[in-house]
Amino acid sequence: MSNTRHTEISVAYTNSRTKKTYSLDDRVEEITITDNAVGEGDTVDITVMDKDRKMVYDYYPGVDDMVKCTVSLYGMDGGKTGVVGNQTFHIDQFSYNDFASKMTLRGIAVPKNSTFAKTPKTKTWTNTTLNNIAWFTCHDYGLPYYRESGAFNPHIEKVEQSNATDLSFLFNINQTYGNGMKIFSDRLVIFSEEEYEKKAAVRTITHSDIIDGSFSARFDLIRQYTGYEYEHDVGDVHWTRSHYFITKPEIKISIGQCESQTDGELKGRAKVNLANRDMQMVTFEIIGDPKMISTATFNLSGYGGLDGKYYINKVTNKFTASNGFTQEIEARKIQQRL
Repeated sequence: MSNTRHTEISVAYTNSRTKKTYSLDDRVEEITITDNAVGEGDTVDITVMDKDRKMVYDYYPGVDDMVKCTVSLYGMDGGKTGVVGNQTFHIDQFSYNDFASKMTLRGIAVPKNSTFAKTPKTKTWTNTTLNNIAWFTCHDYGLPYYRESGAFNPHIEKVEQSNATDLSFLFNINQTYGNGMKIFSDRLVIFSEEEYEKKAAVRTITHSDIIDGSFSARFDLIRQYTGYEYEHDVGDVHWTRSHYFITKPEIKISIGQCESQTDGELKGRAKVNLANRDMQMVTFEIIGDPKMISTATFNLSGYGGLDGKYYINKVTNKFTASNGFTQEIEARKIQQRL
């Protein structure tokens, strides 16, 4: 093993037709792993050389193929400094170019043929909690589920799942109450983005760290909403309540009828914070760093008014045989929450 900084890749491809697992390490030309903080599952695109035509004959893809992809980084002393990827993806698409003898495999975190992600359902949930809804839904699919301690777990008197897939329903109801949700390597995780924003920055990014010509920023100067209003009943008394930032103008959003004061406040804060979340955005490319993952925070320095603490929304990890390992970072400046 070399004692200089370098990158090693591992691609284990399990073919559902042959029931065998093949190493594609020596064939890889390019790998792109997209790491999303919330909402969409992670994806991978792997371009492999196929001069011996094994990919279209011996390894020809089947409908239930899987790929486990890992990018390992080694430091100047030869020791491993970190790993990117290291999860299993479901192959849902491939393309082939005969002239260049290349095949590109596309993998996703949740298989498209899964009823969890594909089949709309209608169901009424009553007298339950957000945690119970997630647990029972995941249990039906044998999908491991984990709720982090900082995530909200409100009591829910009644909620309708109306012609929605279980995946979209779970994402929307968690977003309604201010939780983040992510599927990682066939595990569903519910967490608090607010708690992750409070974590220590993994590093400071300066002008010299950023690949020339790759930095861009978009900043909104005015919040979309500065407060919310909701209604709820206590016995025969009908209440209308509101809450605002200490700022002008007061631009409120109406949450409508809520089960209780707690329910209204959770939904109201979540709606306002979500609307204002991406007011200040930056994107840039850097040499690959395993600490820079979605949900991590970093400090930006050397950009004047753009400087501050940022939360990573998305990382596009890219390895090529010719250029090594780089990352495109999409991040938002952490805003004051309501």
